Amino acid sequence: MNLYLFISKRIRKGDRGSFSATVTNIAIITVALGIAVIILSFAVLDGFKKGISNKIFCLGGHLQVTMADNKESFEENPFSINTDFYRKWKKMENVAHVQSFLHKAGLLQTKEEVMGVILKGIGKDYDRSKLEGNLIDGTFFEQKDSIPSRAIIISKKISNNLKLKVGDSVLMYFVQNPPRFRKLIVKGIYETGLEEFDEQIVFGDIRLIRQLNNMGDTLVGGYEVFVKDLDKIDAAYEEVNDKTEFDMYVEKISDKYPQLFDWLQLLDRNVLVFLIIILLVVMFNIVTAVFIMIMERTTMIGMLKALGAANGQV
Repeated sequence: MNLYLFISKRIRKGDRGSFSATVTNIAIITVALGIAVIILSFAVLDGFKKGISNKIFCLGGHLQVTMADNKESFEENPFSINTDFYRKWKKMENVAHVQSFLHKAGLLQTKEEVMGVILKGIGKDYDRSKLEGNLIDGTFFEQKDSIPSRAIIISKKISNNLKLKVGDSVLMYFVQNPPRFRKLIVKGIYETGLEEFDEQIVFGDIRLIRQLNNMGDTLVGGYEVFVKDLDKIDAAYEEVNDKTEFDMYVEKISDKYPQLFDWLQLLDRNVLVFLIIILLVVMFNIVTAVFIMIMERTTMIGMLKALGAANGQV
């Protein structure tokens, strides 16, 4: 017979309805609620961080490859898409997808408002699924082989500021010499909730920017690289950096927008503080329950000691 199990069962039966039993039940419920809150907090935080990270990555990729002198400019120095890296990225161990882009600054003008934006030109290699998940109205524009599409996708914030909706036309003036403008059609509206992006980025056809800049059909401003495993982004960075040309600059999205990722890390600290507080409360309840049980069982402890029970057995 297990002596400890026998005594504990007898104590449990005899304590029903007593003060110590009530305190014990309260302690058990408190511990269970504390653990449940901890699990829920981590689940909510992890989901929130993944949601925010996915919104950032859909607008910028995990890694960005541009010419080395483009770090402080909205518009990139173009280079040919037919690089050795772009032709062979599918053979790379840590790279899941590579897509090209080209930026151009401009002004969206309606009858009442003017707003400065960055037109992000994307091509047929663009992974639409990442942006389509953030579309709240309209659809993605089609890119035909004949002429550049004049359809654009704007953010909800730009839509509200300029009072635009899907199907509306808007003039966009481009900053260049001589100045040029195009009449564009709003095809879709997206929302990420990240003001730094939503206030600036407008998606359009990369061939439209090439046409405005009198560029060749193979020129791009850079690559956006998506890795297979985000935990191995450092290994992917080294791999991409080794495969790109010497005059190209590879940058992690976390280095490009450090304020956003610092904010996400700050959330981890808040949860850690919350976790410590909950654990302290749980520990206090457990110690209190044990202390009350010991106080009520002083006579029993003395009897067990008189019968020869060791401290460990008590």
